[in-house]
Amino acid sequence: MDQVYTINQIPVEILQEIFLYVGLYGQRHFSPLGRGPAHLVLPRVCSLWRSIYLTLPNLYPWVKFLRPCEQETADRFLAATHPRPVAIDIDSFLVNAAELGYSAHLWSCTERWGAARVIISLSNWSLIADCNFPQLSALKVRYYRHQHDRFASLPTTKVGRPLVTSAPQLTALDLDVQRWGHFNTFGLPWSQIELLTLRNAHLAMWLTVLERCPLRMLRLLNLDTIIASSMVQTFTFVPRMLRNLHTLIVDVVYGSVSTLLNVMTAPALHSLSVTTRNVFPDSEKKALGVFLERSKCTIRNLRFLFDRHIRCDSVVSLIHDISSVENLYFTYLEPTTSSSAKDVMDLLARKSSDDQLTVMPNLRSLEIMTMDVTSDGILLKPLHESLQRFVVCRREKGRASSFTTLRLGVRKDELPSSLATAIEQASESGLAVFFDFGSSTFPEPQIVVV
Repeated sequence: MDQVYTINQIPVEILQEIFLYVGLYGQRHFSPLGRGPAHLVLPRVCSLWRSIYLTLPNLYPWVKFLRPCEQETADRFLAATHPRPVAIDIDSFLVNAAELGYSAHLWSCTERWGAARVIISLSNWSLIADCNFPQLSALKVRYYRHQHDRFASLPTTKVGRPLVTSAPQLTALDLDVQRWGHFNTFGLPWSQIELLTLRNAHLAMWLTVLERCPLRMLRLLNLDTIIASSMVQTFTFVPRMLRNLHTLIVDVVYGSVSTLLNVMTAPALHSLSVTTRNVFPDSEKKALGVFLERSKCTIRNLRFLFDRHIRCDSVVSLIHDISSVENLYFTYLEPTTSSSAKDVMDLLARKSSDDQLTVMPNLRSLEIMTMDVTSDGILLKPLHESLQRFVVCRREKGRASSFTTLRLGVRKDELPSSLATAIEQASESGLAVFFDFGSSTFPEPQIVVV
């Protein structure tokens, strides 16, 4: 006879898997910066599962309000989850007047929650104009085109001042301005921000922030989809010193990385990620080299994500010049860019006349990920021979090596037999190999909720 379990007797791991199918978002859907935990989405589960959730206070640390639900139901969840972290996400620009009224009720609840318990994501800036957020640790603002008139009509004190005076714990800020116009940065608590993401913005907006706003505590800077424009010609200030910045993520569309790098200096930088979806000419490579030389930093983690039209010689030359790298991450999106990865593998396998590694001698881990691997692994074919030489070179039998980890974004059965054999032999000598992982392991700091 089959044994019957009550809900409290089912292992937590099994319950978590069940909840993944009945109303949970995955890891990257809400966290303002980097990867975040999965969390329950209230409107996506039935009343039975809501009741089950309320009886299991340690099942998931996050609850998410995708849209306002009935006030009584939401209040029950707030009471049950307190003092657990609660994630609130209300697209207040799209909801009706009744839901806006309840949104205000949710904002008022934040004052009684514990420190670092709340992340708020909103698309209507005016909604928080009169609210206090003494424990708010992270804020994500989605700013749409239709809000500009409403935003411009607000008094200055209703735009930025509340965050300066009533959000003393705010350390993470994510601004998505949807490529529309200029975002008023007055009053935002720049001096206390440690993690900053700027999405879909014109380059001039970031340069304005860099020129006029204090960024003393900034540790991570993610410039996601920055759009270049002719307005950058008006900025001629001396490169800004970001003393505490240790992670820089740059993604430029229809423009140049060089303009971003020429206005910054980061002596503590140790993790750098560069994404470009057009070209990576010699001028970009030179600007990146000048930036690193000016900063006098030691890059330990280096990531490239390339789309198309990538000059292999520029990439190879850049990697040749950065000898301090310990962890290299390489992602390509199209078959044409896989040749860049092949050239990099050949470079990393190069030895001097006295049999010493000449490029990145301290390399500990290599990650190669493709965003569109077919069933026969066709995108990795240009890499097979080069990758095999690299593995054999870096893990030579009977010789000490710092190289310990290899990650490949394909299934193991997609590799040709010769490469699979080389990897297997290297594994026997201590190389840890991972296949078919879902996303890059580039070390992006996460918002830690205590």
